[in-house]
Amino acid sequence: MKKKLISNRKIQAKLVLTAGEIDRDYAGREIVIICNLNGAFMVTADLVRLLRTPLRVDFIRYTSYKGAGSTGTVTGSMDLTEDISGKPVILVEDIIDTGLTVNKIREDLAGLHPSEMRVFSLLYRKGGMTPDYGCFEIEDGFVFGYGLDLDG
Repeated sequence: MKKKLISNRKIQAKLVLTAGEIDRDYAGREIVIICNLNGAFMVTADLVRLLRTPLRVDFIRYTSYKGAGSTGTVTGSMDLTEDISGKPVILVEDIIDTGLTVNKIREDLAGLHPSEMRVFSLLYRKGGMTPDYGCFEIEDGFVFGYGLDLDG
């Protein structure tokens, strides 16, 4: 069944508010935005255009999904071009379901010694992991659109 959960207008309005929050939190500091491809590409692009904070963007590709279901195992690659040692990092996700993928990414990024690490997610599940910067809490069910994809 297809139904629109959140309008583009609401997404953009929430991104403006969240970008303002990030700008306040990181005033005067350069941050590294790490986008988890492919799903977070669209929201990352929209978010970084709104940020006034100096930033660099890098990309990783981690997933625990095959089609519309979780495999229970996280696979991925972290071929960062930015040195994040000693720098504040914000991981950008499209959706957080169980937190399995985010926890694995955080673990891997911690080995690169950022000064701090926060998580932004466009969507996150009720009763699950809550990101530092979360736009919309949603119920269970498969969602797609705005860059959210099948197979990670």
